[in-house]
Amino acid sequence: MPAEPSVPLPRRREGFLYQEVSDGGVLFDPVAEKMYVLNPSAAFIWNSLDGHRTKEGIVEDLREALGDSGPDGEALKRDVERSLSDFARQGLLES
Repeated sequence: MPAEPSVPLPRRREGFLYQEVSDGGVLFDPVAEKMYVLNPSAAFIWNSLDGHRTKEGIVEDLREALGDSGPDGEALKRDVERSLSDFARQGLLES
């Protein structure tokens, strides 16, 4: 059996309605009646927050999805960290 990770894996809070759109995604919180518009990177990151991927794993998945057209690894890492921070600040992640 694998050891428990020392850092909790990021997981999105349940209960949101999500719709993919041509340039990212839209989240709707029916309880707060609030909508969030996500750019393509943030939408990809949101969909990766299943509680099974590390932050580093999400960076790697995003790098693979973007291929050669994407930014360098450090820029992707900053993008993932910024998105996770924004999601947490807005209460979109499980604690």
